[in-house]
Amino acid sequence: MGIGFIPPFLMAVGIMFLPESPRWDYRRGHVDAARKCVAAAYGVPIHHREVAREMREIKDKFEAESAGGQKHHWYEVVTGPRMLYRTLLGISLQVLQQLTGANYCEYCHLSPFAHLELTVPVFYYGTTVFKSIGISNSFVTSTILGAVNFGCTFGGLYVVENFGRRKSLMAGAMGMFVCFMIFASIGHFELEKDNGNNKSAGYVMIIFACLFILAYATTWGPIVWALIAEIYPSRYRATAMGLA
Repeated sequence: MGIGFIPPFLMAVGIMFLPESPRWDYRRGHVDAARKCVAAAYGVPIHHREVAREMREIKDKFEAESAGGQKHHWYEVVTGPRMLYRTLLGISLQVLQQLTGANYCEYCHLSPFAHLELTVPVFYYGTTVFKSIGISNSFVTSTILGAVNFGCTFGGLYVVENFGRRKSLMAGAMGMFVCFMIFASIGHFELEKDNGNNKSAGYVMIIFACLFILAYATTWGPIVWALIAEIYPSRYRATAMGLA
């Protein structure tokens, strides 16, 4: 757990040196700062044509937003045209993303309070399941499942760009549902019956755990983040995405 503090600490320190986004600067009249930020992002001189093109795009979008009045209140994310539906949709997608099972919880058999059904993330299922096939090292377990999750995410980058958002989410939800039903059924009726000593059940459960991760990492994992960035008008985007 101590090691887990290192990445957030590095991020907290690093973000202090992160410049504001060029759109944020431009909207507040800091045009030169916005131009410098764009140039740094592209790695080109400040007068490069790509910088000029990006600045024109920022200017055009800002003027389009300002057509409805430059000042808008935060509550417009629910009172604006169709914004209540969009805001609730974004919130629901993010909530459901967490409820898909990637952070699903189960018994912690290692805890003295296991009878109270204390919860741990789904990856800790692996400790018990992998023990059934002779792997008792929890670090090996988490490494294997983590590697599957990491690798499958690259497939998600392809899916999010080449298939419809809605169809992909529906397919991913169905895939996770099927995998979890099989996983839970085998765990309850086979592995638990043999006190965790059924190798065949263990292998099948590991396979479906990996298939579940595949379904999540290629659909609900990345697509929800892309979707909530796309469904809001730019004037409401920051507030609505923050709520989501």
